[in-house]
Amino acid sequence: PDSRSVMPVTTGTIMRVTGNKRINTYRLSIRVSTDGFSLYIYKEGDSKPFEKQQVPVSPGDYPHIALERALTRERLMELQYDEVEMIVDAPTTRIPLEEFQREETEAIFYLTYPRLKQASVKVCYEILPYLEVVELFAVDSLLLNMVMQLFPEVQLHSWQGRILESTAKSEQKDISICRRMHVCRNSSGIFIYVLKKKGLHFACTYEVDNPTDALYFVLFTWKKLDFNAHEDLCILHDYEELADELGKYLKNLKTCE
Repeated sequence: PDSRSVMPVTTGTIMRVTGNKRINTYRLSIRVSTDGFSLYIYKEGDSKPFEKQQVPVSPGDYPHIALERALTRERLMELQYDEVEMIVDAPTTRIPLEEFQREETEAIFYLTYPRLKQASVKVCYEILPYLEVVELFAVDSLLLNMVMQLFPEVQLHSWQGRILESTAKSEQKDISICRRMHVCRNSSGIFIYVLKKKGLHFACTYEVDNPTDALYFVLFTWKKLDFNAHEDLCILHDYEELADELGKYLKNLKTCE
């Protein structure tokens, strides 16, 4: 499989994409997870979607076929999109920007995920400028090819990269000096990350399927990174069910969506 960088959306085939900034144009966000898809449609300039659709994948169904049915329904085809993005919750790894060489994208990724060499995936990369790192991630080939037939220059993003970059932007404005560990739920378990003043200190996904295991890995990582249970802050993103148990061990705990 070939590596692919992120490119801006300019045009489409089945569904029209226009660069004109008009009142009746929209932004389409396709979210890909292990158990299905979500489609979000935003009016130009809005930060909250005015329409959302869950697209489950039935047993025996092909994911790319299920997504194609959803994307080509009449309602979506009637709208004009200024921007289309696909955000993928998939295996990722990262390297410092200064060490990144495009021709080594696949080799570096497969060092981390050798079993995916046998899978039908394309390895993509995205630069995270606030963190000065490059995120490498895999996208299912059939899925990517189908979406690109509808939107040839769809913007590709890793879900983890989006979370990291968004947090880096917000924490740049925060003058607090306490260390912070972020815990997010994702489709394969939990994603834990820690930023430093200028860059990324730690980021790891743990495959868990119950709160007890999630609690273990949060405390394991907290201890491994030498966080202080009384002074440092743990932030739970959309994971409120961990708060009560985690509060027995950590004094500073914050929950947010």
